[in-house]
Amino acid sequence: MEVIMKDEISKLLQEVVDQAPKEFTRTKKTRTLILILVLTVLVVGTATVNWLGESISGFLAVILLLAVVTVLGFWLNMSWRCPVCDEIPGSMLGNPKFCIQCGAKLEE
Repeated sequence: MEVIMKDEISKLLQEVVDQAPKEFTRTKKTRTLILILVLTVLVVGTATVNWLGESISGFLAVILLLAVVTVLGFWLNMSWRCPVCDEIPGSMLGNPKFCIQCGAKLEE
């Protein structure tokens, strides 16, 4: 019974390792879209602060802008995970080919 379970666990783990490059590519695409969103929020937020400066407090607009950027930045950091070991696979600014924690292949 134990041999069968170990064999099934090995097969499942191998499936996860085989799917890791596709999953990591999806993660990178999502992060790129979120980064574009952050930059858009910064640009629109800066324009809004200037435009709404008279109707609401400029300080409040800056605080709201910083809050949005902080939340999106935190999400970007939390989403940068290896699909196999769920650890940070390497530099967020780089494009790792393998996870530095478990060695899983992250690029096809």
